Parts: sequence; C-alpha cells; structure tokens
Amino acid sequence: MKRSRRSTAWRVSIARRVLLAAALGVLLVSAGGGERRYSLHVTRTRGDELIAELPISAGDEFSLHYTHSVSNTPVSGEFRITTDGRIEPTVTRFVSFGPGLPWTPGTDHQTDADGRIVYTHFEDPRDELLLWVSELTAETLVLGETAVQLYRPGGAFDRIAVRVETRGRAAGRPR
Repeated sequence: MKRSRRSTAWRVSIARRVLLAAALGVLLVSAGGGERRYSLHVTRTRGDELIAELPISAGDEFSLHYTHSVSNTPVSGEFRITTDGRIEPTVTRFVSFGPGLPWTPGTDHQTDADGRIVYTHFEDPRDELLLWVSELTAETLVLGETAVQLYRPGGAFDRIAVRVETRGRAAGRPR
C-alpha cells in the first residue's frame, strides 16, 4: 500500500507537535511550573539578622527542641510545610507539664514509647513562628540532618522569626 506525500507530511507534522509539546512541558517544569520550592528563613527580629536559610518543600517537616524554663524538662514541637508555603503545627511532645504547653489537665492525652505526653495540634497553618530564645532554654531547630542553634551564648533573650520564603519573598498570606 502506497502512502501519499500528503498523509506522510501530516504524520510528520503531528509527530513534531507532540515532540514540541513534550519539550515545552519539560521547560515549564524546570522553570518552576512543577513543585514549588521554598526555603525556611530563620531571623533575629531585631536587626533582621539571618541565622539560617534552609531549602524545604511542601510536605517537609521540621522540629523545634528546647528545655522548658519552669519544669526544666525537654520539649519538642513538630511542624509541616503546607502546599501554599505555610507552617502547620502537628505535634508537641513533653515530659512534664509547664506553663505555655498545649494541654489542659483533666483532658485526654496520649504518651509515646518514651513516656512523653503527645499533644496533636488541630490549628490552622500560620505564616510564621515567633519565639523568645535564650541560652537557658537552648532552642534548636532541626530539619533533616541539619540542626540550627537559635540562641546566642551569654544569656541574652532574642526574638526569632521562622518563615517560609519562595523566590526571595514570603510564601504565605500577606501580613
């Protein structure tokens, strides 16, 4: 069966269009049309001093670890990055109750294998975390294998902001 030049040209034209569409798709994904990439910015609010800038993606989790200033026991809070680049509190774990911890005596609670009380959060995601840190409470942010000491030796209190940034600007809702 002999094909006409016209049908062969038409098939080549279709093949070229398919290849062009595939190449355009690859370009769009590599130019940012795919998964949004963020960074976790940790700054001292006085002077806007950048402490750390860590690459992070939607769905990634990080944690904050510190010593409770009243009970002198370890506390950890876990957070997840939402698809729109906000910070969602997920779980807080602690050994002993203390002021400011998210639990009310007389309510149900769970414990983990280490005997820590586990509080599961049902809060809306937020644009930033604001923390008071000091050498006394020894706050540390952990993302994967990276640990960032948030306090400065010497005992001074500092206010720290943790935000998600994308392409040089805040990813969350306008403040």
